[in-house]
Amino acid sequence: MRLDFGEFQVPDDPEPNWFARSRFLATVTQLVPAVLQDLRSHALPSYRQLDAELRTAPQFINGQLHHGWDSIIAIAVADTSPAGLPPLIASMLRWAQQYHLAEDWVLNQALGTLYRWVSGAGQDVWQGVGRSWGYPLSPESISFDFSAGGWDPVMARRKDYEQRLHDVFALRLREYLDRVEADTEERGWTRTKEWRELGRTLEGRFTPLVRWQVEQWTRQRIAEEAGCSIRQIRTILVVSAKEIGLTLRRGRSGNPRTRPLSR
Repeated sequence: MRLDFGEFQVPDDPEPNWFARSRFLATVTQLVPAVLQDLRSHALPSYRQLDAELRTAPQFINGQLHHGWDSIIAIAVADTSPAGLPPLIASMLRWAQQYHLAEDWVLNQALGTLYRWVSGAGQDVWQGVGRSWGYPLSPESISFDFSAGGWDPVMARRKDYEQRLHDVFALRLREYLDRVEADTEERGWTRTKEWRELGRTLEGRFTPLVRWQVEQWTRQRIAEEAGCSIRQIRTILVVSAKEIGLTLRRGRSGNPRTRPLSR
């Protein structure tokens, strides 16, 4: 099981953990929908007010808020900082701290999500999870085309033709995969690391981390759900958190989060 979605990773990738972070946020949404609900309830109104303010302020470029968390912090300390910016920053920080997600990259994703929500995107998923750099391979360079002669029912039995077609397709597919793999290695790309803990699926790889970090389960409770030892859970949490750049929370709270953000 690979850490990223793919078999290879691009050297000098400016966002090497993009796939892992995307999967983590998807798991957060699946297991704790209140995270996005609270972002929508408590930060979106402030964002809308600030967006309206920037539209009428000629010294600001409308839409610049989606450029990143660092950008709005820099704007906030400027002499010309808009009045609506401090409330937005306060609401976003409070939201992130409530769920132990106060990392710049999470706040960047939240900011991008708010930006796209205001632009009309669906509000039930993260909308800011996207790469900031172009993909190095074109669809044409890795396309796979296959064709074969048709079945003549007079000259061949169905099962014989079907077997020959399967054999030819398998051969062509293997040749294609070998070619792409060889080309990729020639580019100097490296294989992604493998995830071997508990034979976990890609979809469930970040479940223990979400249980611990966001829902505040104990390690024992997570281990019982996963069917493994507390020691294994400790390892999983450390590895997963390091992979996405998340500071593990401290504490031993034993119950899942049920209380929403207070107003």
